[in-house]
Amino acid sequence: MLLALLNDILDYSRIESDAYEFHLRPVDLRPLVEECLRMVRLMAGERGVALEAPDLPADAAVLADARALRQVLANLLSNAVKFTDAGGSVRVTASVDAASVDAVSGDPGADTVLLTVTDTGRGMTPEELERVGKPFVQLQDSFVSGVKGAGLGLAICGKLVDGMHGRLVIRSQPGAGTVVQVRLRRAGVA
Repeated sequence: MLLALLNDILDYSRIESDAYEFHLRPVDLRPLVEECLRMVRLMAGERGVALEAPDLPADAAVLADARALRQVLANLLSNAVKFTDAGGSVRVTASVDAASVDAVSGDPGADTVLLTVTDTGRGMTPEELERVGKPFVQLQDSFVSGVKGAGLGLAICGKLVDGMHGRLVIRSQPGAGTVVQVRLRRAGVA
């Protein structure tokens, strides 16, 4: 746990100081999603949480830094599993959106891929949503439920997605779960 905490602090420091170099290249989402699901499968099994990943579209390749995207997705999946009770589920989907608005320029019509992690967990209030992506912020009841961490995971995810010229959006309702969407430019699109 201490090693994970130290790694999170170092990652966040590198990103904040612009020392993190992004290498944007085409990344096929299928193998990356499968790898990240394998990483959290044991934890999901121990917690009694089902992992769902329907077939991803064949053209769901994004322009991203593979290492950064892997870290983002693994973190989002880990959080979803941690905050979902036994009998719940976590689902990963991807969809190609040719009619979207570019996250950086705001231009309509930029092809993007929307990577979505949905859980049936406890959800968050609007007040919690405002705080949850800030560095070193953990929701108070996370200590009660035994979930530990530095409160850096979502802050790191947000910074990494920004560095890949994408957009991260979190929607949630208490008792109804959480939906986290990462929108990135589709690979091969000018």
